[in-house]
Amino acid sequence: MYPLHRHARQREKQESAVRFDPSSLPLVGEGGLYEVFEQIPECRKARGIRYKLPALLSVTACAVLSGQKSVAAIAQWAREQEPEILRHLGCRRGQAPSETTLRRVFRVVDIADFDRRVGAWFARRQTLAGQGLAMDGKTVRGSANGDTPAAHLVSVVSHDKRTVVAQEQVASKTNEIKTVRPLLDPLPIEGAVVTGDAMFAQKQIARYIVEEKKADYVFVVKDNQPTLRDDIESLHLEAFPPRRRRRWTRGPEGLKTGASGPAPRSTPTSTYRTSARSSTSNGPSPHRTGRP
Repeated sequence: MYPLHRHARQREKQESAVRFDPSSLPLVGEGGLYEVFEQIPECRKARGIRYKLPALLSVTACAVLSGQKSVAAIAQWAREQEPEILRHLGCRRGQAPSETTLRRVFRVVDIADFDRRVGAWFARRQTLAGQGLAMDGKTVRGSANGDTPAAHLVSVVSHDKRTVVAQEQVASKTNEIKTVRPLLDPLPIEGAVVTGDAMFAQKQIARYIVEEKKADYVFVVKDNQPTLRDDIESLHLEAFPPRRRRRWTRGPEGLKTGASGPAPRSTPTSTYRTSARSSTSNGPSPHRTGRP
């Protein structure tokens, strides 16, 4: 196979440099990402170390932000950078680390600790109060290895910033419900609104978000909570948007949209919401239903 243009590699290098500038990352200085990487314990033996762990993690972070998705791609991205940029990332000699070095580090570094520290750093750089935070679980594509099943992660994503604030891997013998508390414990979400699908419409999760984290929530209700669903349907909230579906029709003037009536039993009919301000010791139950 041959490239479409004789200078295709140079053009690809220039385009990748335009997408992300490593010097624009708040890396060094007080509260920088390099300071967070320095707090991660070194798991390698002191003899023979040429690159400090914060430098390797800084190179990895910048490469991933540039769109690299594999260890080989991260190493290639590092080789294409100028010595000044590599020194800025912590490589004192201005030389890029090899793919073998990166693989050795990734095998011994504590990934869970890395996730928690970086997520907390992102959370400190933005105000979570009043924001919408989506909880959702996804299986990581390509993470399966032989008999080892693919990793399943539950993440908290900011609605406005579209950044992953925190994520937690689901253990093989449990489900997403068990990961909510360790996922939200380190996050200052007071005053935020946590959203989730029907999986998270559980009493213990609702009490935890309202009473301990002092936040609000909006959960979808399906047939996994039949009593709650019947209670919501008995309120006859026909004007509530999730109660009605959108139907697109094509006419002489183009596409039009209109309501098509109540949703069937197999789809969510309403949302389940509470407010931290209404949860008092003598007041109503924090799990009541009503119009948002």
